Amino acid sequence: MKIVLQFLAASMLLSSVGLIPLNVAVATEEKTEVNQQIKSVVPEKSATDPAPPQLSEPPPPSAPSEEMTETNEAAEANQAVDFVKNIEGLTLQHRFNADDAPQPIKQVKADPLILLQTFKQDVMAMLQAHPKPLKITSEIKLLFSESFSKQVGELPSITVQTEIDAEGKGRSNIVLPAHQHEEPAAGEVGKFIIDFKGITGQSEFTEDFANLGYQIDFSGLTVEEENQYKIVWDKTTLEGRLDADLIAVKAAANLSKMELTYSEESFKILIENGSSETVLEKLKNSVEVHTGNIKLGKFELQQGDTQGKMDRLEMTLGGTEQADQVSFFLNTKFNGALLPKEVLGESLTLHYNSQLALQSLAAEPVVALQQAAREFERQRLKDGISENMMYLMLFNKVMEVAPKLAVKSPKLALNDFNLKTNYGQLSGKMTVGLDGAKFKSLTDIDSLLMSLQMQADFTLSKKLLQKLLAMLLSEPSVTDDKTPDKKSSKEAIEKQAEQQADEGIRELLGEKWLVEEGENYRFVASLKNNSFIVNGAPKPSPLNDFMVIPIPSPSLSEAQSGQETLPVSEVKH
Repeated sequence: MKIVLQFLAASMLLSSVGLIPLNVAVATEEKTEVNQQIKSVVPEKSATDPAPPQLSEPPPPSAPSEEMTETNEAAEANQAVDFVKNIEGLTLQHRFNADDAPQPIKQVKADPLILLQTFKQDVMAMLQAHPKPLKITSEIKLLFSESFSKQVGELPSITVQTEIDAEGKGRSNIVLPAHQHEEPAAGEVGKFIIDFKGITGQSEFTEDFANLGYQIDFSGLTVEEENQYKIVWDKTTLEGRLDADLIAVKAAANLSKMELTYSEESFKILIENGSSETVLEKLKNSVEVHTGNIKLGKFELQQGDTQGKMDRLEMTLGGTEQADQVSFFLNTKFNGALLPKEVLGESLTLHYNSQLALQSLAAEPVVALQQAAREFERQRLKDGISENMMYLMLFNKVMEVAPKLAVKSPKLALNDFNLKTNYGQLSGKMTVGLDGAKFKSLTDIDSLLMSLQMQADFTLSKKLLQKLLAMLLSEPSVTDDKTPDKKSSKEAIEKQAEQQADEGIRELLGEKWLVEEGENYRFVASLKNNSFIVNGAPKPSPLNDFMVIPIPSPSLSEAQSGQETLPVSEVKH
């Protein structure tokens, strides 16, 4: 338990100060049945594709074993679907100027940043050995597992044409050619089509690669098996700028549409108008903060007649400084969502907004942590330390600086929380923090728990709580087998669920977990010095279960004399 608590605390600190990178991606998880039915594809070059410059070929994969059975071959066909899982690496080869012989082939780990670091080092070395201007042709190929290579053959290579002028400024054009493949219907299996429209891109960089800008255009992809499934990924653009350490100082992405349909079960996922834009800013106290926004115009999930959707999701992130302190925040809202009736028994329309903020962190240790993270990332890219090793080093650094991070009594705050539904709303605020005077280290679990303090104040519509409890308690299996009349059975279940919900609410009121305020229920709680007070009544501390030596909770008078609580004088008892 200690290790788990330490890991969770360290992970929260890492993510909050921007040391765990923010990756914005939109993805769909395909059903297992879909994966099992996608067939292997042997790519064929389109007649219209431009022929890339021919460089030396990497060594071919070793021949498959003659002992491979048909069962193994079928398993490999399914394995071939897992495209990323089967990538074992990349090869990179350059030709400097048209008359020079190709450079030796390099094998690189399948990591875009490691590939870019290798490209950067190669170009900088050639600039020292060759006069400017300079032209470079580079070819990048994917290396797959033996079984995957057998199934799909050789896919198109990425070609990068780079020109460096007399001043050392460079510009690269990147091309991954379009590719189409079609297999006719065979027996019960429908026609299979892949239509990949290609990728193009440009980048510009200074001689020392201190500033690298890029723009990537993904033109689209369609994968379809007739009468089975169809995946459509429309145009997507990526652009941004990297610094000398290949850290993104500016990044933007735009996705027009992604859709997955599975015909047999009328299953569909739709994502439209996704975008993100972030900038890395340095505050006056030298803390680096990501600011920007993430937006999603529409998300729909449908199976048969069941449909859930969310419209106009928007998230904004940033940070603020107060002298020697820094705070980070994430604001989230969506202006319309539909939770289908199959989830809770009745449809719910939702509108939501909130702010999640990590406040009052000491700035100096945050800067030290961010600088360490940069150095560890440099070591990963240049010296080849593993990603796991990098995160272990970062975790140890967090453990080291945690006491300094906590000196200003930091807290995690949920502010302006508001969830509106067609049955009422839930609103409130909550903070969970550390008392910097009591906190010693993440390895001292008792001091960690004793330094914890919490305040919460939430208001919940009576109608919404009663409806939610009744929905959750409505289980058709309770009486369906006993009542032949399905309509009567449903009505009986709903009536019983409403009675149980009312009983549950009366118990919560009786034990003062909730108090009544007009048409709402209110929950006011505070935790400090291991004293847990709810609506003015002392409760057993939830921390006792985690303590090595449980500390008795003080009496109500002792607790109130030693802590500040949220105002409960207005609460109706």
